[in-house]
Amino acid sequence: MKPSFTLSSLRTWSLIGLLFLQADLPAIERETDRLNEDVVNSLVKAGRLDDAIWFCERVGKQSPVTSVSHARWIGKLAIVRSEKEAASLYEGRSSELAERLKQSLENATASIDEFLKANPDFKAAEFLTADKITASYRILRVAMIVASVSSQSETNTATLLRQVSQLQRACVTLEKLANDNWAIANDATRQEARGISADQWERLGRELSIRQVALAILQTELFPPGTPDYASAAANAVTAAVSALERLPDDAPIKVTARKLHVDALLRSGDIEGARRNFLQLKDLSDDQASPALLALDAKIKLAGNEVSQAKRLIESFYSRQSNVTSLEMDFVKLDMLLEEDSSGQSAGHWLRHIEERGGAFARRRAETIIVRRLKGLDSERPTDSTEQTKSASILAAQGEDWLRKGDFDKAAQLLRNAAEVANGAEAIQLAAKSAAAAIKDGDSRHAAETLRAIALDNSEGSGAFDLAAQAALLLSKPVSNVDDAVRVTELETLLQEISQTWPGADQTPAIASWLCNIYKQSGRDRDAAEFALQWFTLRKDATSSNLVESMWFELVKGLPNEQSKSALKSLSQATCEIAAENPQLVSTVLPLAALLFDNPEQLNVETTDNSDSTDPLVDAIWNLRTLGQGHLEFTDVTESRLQRARWRLERDLSTGSTFVRAIAKQLQRWPNATPWQRAKVEFWLSEDQASINSIAKIVMTTGVNSVAVEEAMRLLSQSENPFAKKTAAQLADRVATSLPLRSERWYEAKINAIKWIYESGDVQEAGKRASFLMLVHPPDDERVGEQVQRYREPQ
Repeated sequence: MKPSFTLSSLRTWSLIGLLFLQADLPAIERETDRLNEDVVNSLVKAGRLDDAIWFCERVGKQSPVTSVSHARWIGKLAIVRSEKEAASLYEGRSSELAERLKQSLENATASIDEFLKANPDFKAAEFLTADKITASYRILRVAMIVASVSSQSETNTATLLRQVSQLQRACVTLEKLANDNWAIANDATRQEARGISADQWERLGRELSIRQVALAILQTELFPPGTPDYASAAANAVTAAVSALERLPDDAPIKVTARKLHVDALLRSGDIEGARRNFLQLKDLSDDQASPALLALDAKIKLAGNEVSQAKRLIESFYSRQSNVTSLEMDFVKLDMLLEEDSSGQSAGHWLRHIEERGGAFARRRAETIIVRRLKGLDSERPTDSTEQTKSASILAAQGEDWLRKGDFDKAAQLLRNAAEVANGAEAIQLAAKSAAAAIKDGDSRHAAETLRAIALDNSEGSGAFDLAAQAALLLSKPVSNVDDAVRVTELETLLQEISQTWPGADQTPAIASWLCNIYKQSGRDRDAAEFALQWFTLRKDATSSNLVESMWFELVKGLPNEQSKSALKSLSQATCEIAAENPQLVSTVLPLAALLFDNPEQLNVETTDNSDSTDPLVDAIWNLRTLGQGHLEFTDVTESRLQRARWRLERDLSTGSTFVRAIAKQLQRWPNATPWQRAKVEFWLSEDQASINSIAKIVMTTGVNSVAVEEAMRLLSQSENPFAKKTAAQLADRVATSLPLRSERWYEAKINAIKWIYESGDVQEAGKRASFLMLVHPPDDERVGEQVQRYREPQ
């Protein structure tokens, strides 16, 4: 029976594949001192990277600094350093992976760059460049594993894709150079290519072609298995492997590596049968069919085909027969088998200690990352019961708490977050709190906030989720040394929006909503505050959210020009009246908005209110006053802000032409703590006589000519039918003009207003004289302004 192929088995292969690339792809080797080479390899295998670096530096110094032998150890040093730099990628924060990757690549290859800069004509420069590609590849391979469990996946994917593409281009260019030099060295009529034999150029070209296959396979790690991008990358890897195999003669030793990579690419592409066939051919050609590398590859094929029991027998047979043999390939295949056999991760968790004993802390960290990556993708592949989820979370949590005890707060925070992502409900919330506490101890409050936010939103119905999100907001409210304030505040705003929208009815949400509105107001974004408040009202629909709408929309419209304020209030009334129409019980909730803000309160369908038993008598009285011209306002137990909004609304009615001018003005006369300016306006509305007009003029004449009061006085007086009021408005306009730059746009505006209002007062002759004088002495350059003046000019 043909084995079934699933997304699960594809991920099974993908999780471990990178680790086999490390085992199967040695650094490019040329004519080296094998004893020294073996020493370095043994030190690296034992995890003694600092000793290996020291050894490379020591051996390299034994040769002249411009010699090929010295350069060979410069390259080897870069490759060993790449192992150390790769290990360091596990230690940092995932949000900083891109920057740390860049630094690691520079650190690892610095010795090569420095040598080539000092020796620009070095005859074996291509070989050193190949070593640089090898070192970079090793670092990128580990960066892929780290990025796979990072919360910054999108950003990291873009960074890694650029790096892989750069290496691929470098490989293609360098392979062409190697092949060209091989052709030169093979040509008997020409000199040897820079003193390097044809065999050496041939080996370099072949190894670079293999490196291109490895990079094509590496590129699949950038995409989730099962996606079109993953399938495309896997197909490209198969094509690259086939092309490399076709170019290699059968007796080339490196063709074994090419065959292994071909099997790898076939597995990733989903062609398990093709992988099996090619593996059997590889096995037949191998001198050691029982080698751990081949056994591990065989087990991987079985796992990919869901033959878990057969893979298990093969792996257990290896460990029973060769218990003293150290093979990280087999160790990691067993890890994957345990994950496939027990999706909770519990068995795999127990195997971690064995991996650490045989491969060191670096190997354990890689294994932990694989477990995390597998468990994070578990729910999307198949149903998982609560018991399995609990086990998975408990394994990750236990690892995180172990790192916490060791004082490694960064690792602890990441693992505890991963545990929270696997868990659900109260357990997830508890683990997120522990992760955040560890991140804070590590000095990374931003990571703590992101963890709290993500887990709270994912478990929004769980007890304590709101508190978790609120704690995240508090963390984001505090400055962070390595985060730009603008970025931090933007993240805070987004989080406060999410909290308000996710838990609109929570008791503490009004404080969150007010907090966000205050942030908007402090940065001068009154419209954002108003729009958010309205959005929140549509979710909560109660008096609390209505009060916030009332406050924020008042702050917005009171400072807008008349036409803009009309448009804004129209949109507010339409949105809130629709809500009230859908649910008549909400009419009383919308009523304060209609009474205190709407230009046309009648848009809200409500019967005449009787404030005898109302919870808000002032609102009811203002409603009746504005719609019926009836009502007696009482000002006791009313907040100052509510009084301010009420007066603004009533004065706006009088300015825009209310039907009930005298009734409203009579109530404004009774207003507590009214200013002289407010009292003067009321007297004018009650009786547009010369005394009230003079009172307004006298008050505004004592203020700055550009004050809001002067603008309001001119608008008020010019709208009156009283000729004296219009002439007084013209006098104020003249006064404003004297404070403005001559012939400026605003100066012409003030002068034309004065002429217009004199004309409207009935003194057409005076208006004409002024217009003629203006055109004679200060003719405007703007044709449209000139046309406005000409409208009032005396006939010639």
